[in-house]
Amino acid sequence: MRTAAVVLLVLPALAGCTTTENSRREGTGGANETGAIVAARGSASIRYASQAVVWKQDAGRKAVKAADLPNGALLLDADAARDLAPGKILVIEGTLARKIVVAEPLDDGIAVLTEPAGIGEIIQDGTLHLE
Repeated sequence: MRTAAVVLLVLPALAGCTTTENSRREGTGGANETGAIVAARGSASIRYASQAVVWKQDAGRKAVKAADLPNGALLLDADAARDLAPGKILVIEGTLARKIVVAEPLDDGIAVLTEPAGIGEIIQDGTLHLE
């Protein structure tokens, strides 16, 4: 019953929304809004935790049909989201990491209610190299 109530609260928020491997990444960064990091260059090699469901950025963008991130709501393609369940963490590389609280199948996909995921929940181990 609680799931149905949550989905009823989430669906109106989603209705108005649109969407515009173990990993080794290399790249450069720039200044954030506060200017705290002026520039960074390096690489990272990480092993995700077992509860993490990791999508590459392009696949993630295609799978997200609608999003209301301030409220933690996502509408996802049903085929892409088949491995998601409460307690799993959805990681879209370079985009987001959210813990699934509720997942409810709908006619046009799967609605999920999420909460922020901590880095310790996402990464099992890894290395970071900055130059």
